[in-house]
Amino acid sequence: MLERAPNPHAGALYLARFTAPEFTSICPVTGQPDFGVLVIDYAPKDWIVESKSLKLYLQSFRNHGAFHEDCTVGVAKRIVAAIDPLWLRIGGYWNPRGGMPIDVFWQTGEPPAGLWLPDQGVATYRARAKATDFKCDAGGRSIVCVAFKSRRFNRAALRRFWRRRSSAWSSSPRTRAWPHRRRRPSLR
Repeated sequence: MLERAPNPHAGALYLARFTAPEFTSICPVTGQPDFGVLVIDYAPKDWIVESKSLKLYLQSFRNHGAFHEDCTVGVAKRIVAAIDPLWLRIGGYWNPRGGMPIDVFWQTGEPPAGLWLPDQGVATYRARAKATDFKCDAGGRSIVCVAFKSRRFNRAALRRFWRRRSSAWSSSPRTRAWPHRRRRPSLR
């Protein structure tokens, strides 16, 4: 299923990175979807991975029931079997389910000397949102939460946010003119 192509720079030592920010699989116990980010770094030898076939291969996990560790390490071993790279590492950053995030890491061995290894760039899990993570869209009419990987909100931070916003709204001359802010007359 994974296709390969000849490495156009077979003699050069370089790193190729694939990032799958919307990787999904199915939990084998509950049947619920699991979401994560896969970051694949490899130093190719004679072959490189064809990116479209890798994309289709990763999308095939959408209906695959396996644990996070099996998905992450299985993807890496499949790539190693297809292209036999000099070196490969994979990081699977899975969103929490049941309150526990799972991060899975695997590599083929020590990286080659002289290979530049950047950070994988995925932030660690944050359990609570900060007050600065709450922002308003155009005109300050609605709240949009941009908290990273957080479904729970810090109540104190939310109170501080609304206190700041309510003082700005009361000073605005448009506040009284908004139709949705007026009370409807009673039907009694």
